[in-house]
Amino acid sequence: MNGEYVVNQVQKLWKEKKYKVIVLGIVAVLMLTTFVKLGHGNILELRNTTGCNYWLVLYIIIGIFLFGGFGFYICKLSKRTIEKIYLRIAILFGILFMTILPPYSMADEMCHIDTTYYYSSMLLGQQAVNDDGEVLYRENDLVYDNDNHLPSTRSLELVITHFFERDHSSTYVSVGRKPLNILPISYLPQIIGVTLARIFHMGNIMMLFMGRVFGMAFAIACFYFAIKLTPVGKDVIALSGLLPMTLELTTSYSYDSTTIALSVLYLGVLLHLIFEVPKITWKHWIQVSIIIACLTPAKVVYMCLAMTLLCIPKEKFSRRADKYLGTGGVLVLGAIIILLTRLAHMKSIASGGGLATYGYETYNLAFFEQHPVELVKIIYHTIETQTATWIMGMLGQSLGWMDILVPVHLMIGFIILCVLASIRTENEAYVLNHGQRLWSTLVVLGISGLVCMALLFDITPVGQYYVWGVQGRYFLPMLPLVMILFKNQQIVKKTNMVKYLMAGAYVLDYFVIMYVLGVVTGR
Repeated sequence: MNGEYVVNQVQKLWKEKKYKVIVLGIVAVLMLTTFVKLGHGNILELRNTTGCNYWLVLYIIIGIFLFGGFGFYICKLSKRTIEKIYLRIAILFGILFMTILPPYSMADEMCHIDTTYYYSSMLLGQQAVNDDGEVLYRENDLVYDNDNHLPSTRSLELVITHFFERDHSSTYVSVGRKPLNILPISYLPQIIGVTLARIFHMGNIMMLFMGRVFGMAFAIACFYFAIKLTPVGKDVIALSGLLPMTLELTTSYSYDSTTIALSVLYLGVLLHLIFEVPKITWKHWIQVSIIIACLTPAKVVYMCLAMTLLCIPKEKFSRRADKYLGTGGVLVLGAIIILLTRLAHMKSIASGGGLATYGYETYNLAFFEQHPVELVKIIYHTIETQTATWIMGMLGQSLGWMDILVPVHLMIGFIILCVLASIRTENEAYVLNHGQRLWSTLVVLGISGLVCMALLFDITPVGQYYVWGVQGRYFLPMLPLVMILFKNQQIVKKTNMVKYLMAGAYVLDYFVIMYVLGVVTGR
């Protein structure tokens, strides 16, 4: 009887969902093939070369998590709300990203670790720097320190062999690097993690991971509440949080982790105010002011996101002037923070301080006053030659020290998901009107222009025909807003594709993890 019931259920499933079963089967075969190929190649070779079984154990554990997670998604998770789906997938892939790309694996992460450690020492009341201004570490914290720590088998070996070590050292030594001139608020989650690890005498590796875990937890919490708050674009925010570049940054010590998280949280609050809050009160202004104040110190250009507060309908204010006074107050607060913390740096950039810093002359305001046509040429050539690179970089084609180049077809897969998420679903009740869409577009273009202008003045040599140093990740804080701008009343999806978008992101992130693991274990 039981056997007959099972057969009937299988036949019913095949008859009702034949095409879904076929697609799922193809995906499962591709995932399994990729996994077996990596294991039969790099992992077994490492095991035979080193004589250690931990490579095989690590590989099997990753496989169990990935396949188990995918099975759990198909059977249970896809029926949950989108914020809960995002939460579980983000935690899984966040842990995996920080495992296969351990500390110091990301470009310039050592500078962010130094700054975090510096503030941690100040919080603990200990000497933070030596007489030359260089950060002081516990002596045993140099176990893993390296100026150019490319993710490799050596990285993972150090993590595995030293992970559970304790530290009771009383000697402090310099790493030969100075902390960045960034306010501690930009590293607050990581500072808390590192400080707790030092209080409980955790060793170097565990301490580094504690900072990363707290940073990841803060970022995921911001995405979670943004998804929960916003009445429109939940799928957009969730998908942007599962992009490879987002996962890498939010599990690192970079202040981009906090910047991206806060910008997404701000967007969730903004859309909540625009569509769902009947009246704007002083409590709402305090909320957005705190977010913008915390967002501003690391990347001052993102303060301009506060200008989107003008998209809130005037009917939600007691007086029409309150809308402009409140927005102006938030911007003034951000400007005060900039004046107190970053004014000298911004003056240096505007004057073109590259000759002293880099050994060559960079563009400055005076140059373009005399050659305005050159600015137009640079803008045109920058857009023409760099746009595709920025888009791919924003999604996560270049990971680690920008030396792990993820295959283009995986990036195209993420682009397709982003396009699908940008189309309004029939049951989405809200979209931005034409005025709100136009103003938000101008804000996004303005911020993008300021990002490019900062690097044009800071590091681009005179005579160069495009802006140097602009990376796709600089546009990640604006990506969810840009995708929401495409949602309109004319183009509509009949089917709610949230569970398919999340499943697609899961599968693509799986292949990214497998590819990165293959590169790292091949070194």
